[in-house]
Amino acid sequence: MSQRSASAVVKGTVPAVVLLLVSGQCAAFDWGLRARGGFVHSDNVSQAPAPLDDAASIGTLELTGTLQHATRSLSVDAEANHIYRYFFDNQYDAESQSQLRAALDWSPLRDLLHISLTDTYGQLALNPAEGLLPSQYENANVFTAGPTVVLPVTIDTRFSARGEYRTANYQDSPLDTERKLGEVRLEHDLSRLISLYGSGTTSRVDYDISGSTGGYDLNSVEAGLNAVGRRTSLGLTAGMDRLRQDGRTFDGTTFQFDLERRMSSSRRLFLSARREITDAADVFSLGQISDPALSGIRDVQVTPQPLLRSQYRLGYVWTGNHLDVALLAGYITEEFEALPQDPSVPAGEDRNVREASIDANYRFTASTSLGGSVQVLRERFDSGLSSDDLLTTVTYAQNVASNLALELRAQHIKRDNSPRNFNELRAFVYVSYTFHEIAGRTPSVFDRAFERRTQRIRGSADRPRPEVPGTDDP
Repeated sequence: MSQRSASAVVKGTVPAVVLLLVSGQCAAFDWGLRARGGFVHSDNVSQAPAPLDDAASIGTLELTGTLQHATRSLSVDAEANHIYRYFFDNQYDAESQSQLRAALDWSPLRDLLHISLTDTYGQLALNPAEGLLPSQYENANVFTAGPTVVLPVTIDTRFSARGEYRTANYQDSPLDTERKLGEVRLEHDLSRLISLYGSGTTSRVDYDISGSTGGYDLNSVEAGLNAVGRRTSLGLTAGMDRLRQDGRTFDGTTFQFDLERRMSSSRRLFLSARREITDAADVFSLGQISDPALSGIRDVQVTPQPLLRSQYRLGYVWTGNHLDVALLAGYITEEFEALPQDPSVPAGEDRNVREASIDANYRFTASTSLGGSVQVLRERFDSGLSSDDLLTTVTYAQNVASNLALELRAQHIKRDNSPRNFNELRAFVYVSYTFHEIAGRTPSVFDRAFERRTQRIRGSADRPRPEVPGTDDP
């Protein structure tokens, strides 16, 4: 890692890490910690089209931690993991890989002033198949901070103004960006669990690449609805964006729709759709925050260009006494509105991505299970480049003690219809030890960010309403 990249990563991650360490000293914080060690063998570790003795054996050590806390004055939601890999044949250097998502919201003046900090740190794929070699990804960090001032209008209506500063740093790509954002919002509660809002946002994104500076302005107006019921959770936003860059203007409609429907005690449906003008930093952050497992390497085109991005996902999960099944299908389009005027600035390429997966897990006993998954990923660029990835995984898990578990896994990765087709077979053996688990935690299935927000809304309905001077309860 270069000195510039190292300092950028430290600059972004240190505030969140320090906050977690300080916050973790408080007994009121709920936490979880798990360690895992194991062995991985790959018959084609470099994912070469025609491997010649390209097998590798890898030792791994992994530590995963979670931290949660929620009161009216302080909310913390963080999860991090760190993986160390050692290549036994000495053909490749040992490497470490860390991932983090952390969000803190502090109200020094309860219900009037909020200070929010978020940090997302992880990897961007140079190869969407997520190869095991360090050369197949780069580290990225996105840090945001800012205050929100809330002014109650009535017991059910409030006005808020928010400011935010965001910095995005990349390990190898010289594409660090800064964003300054301001927002005003008017929100009205129809009930404890249903609210309407309207907002206006303005932001400025700047970058400096080897002396080449540039940026763009983005203004947005939106209206939305948040509703949470006993069996249904709904988020709906619609609006308009106006982008100004290098004297050019682009207008686009935006929307976001999230629906979770508990069809029965064993069946659950999830549907999401979004269309927005965004950039690489927000695409990376969205993937990192929404991923239920915090284990994927994000497939993001790293460029300072703004892009019009659409994403649609449909998920279904069925939970039985012994068998659990989850289905997911998705479609993503990315359209870059204008090429950079400076040829030294890397440009993104329009593309569409289709994804589908099926996961099944069968519990023979309370301590023994067998799982399988099939994932399909199809990527198409306007230039004609394409790739079709098929990942097939089988996992056997056995709890050998109250906190000790054994996991055996086999995975086959196949890529077709690309300039670099390959096959790779991986075998995993893991032993994990759980030091502490968060009590009553419900694991996310489809979209962690949406599901966590739904939990907070339900939780806030049980808190007493703040009193607003000069108003009467209806």
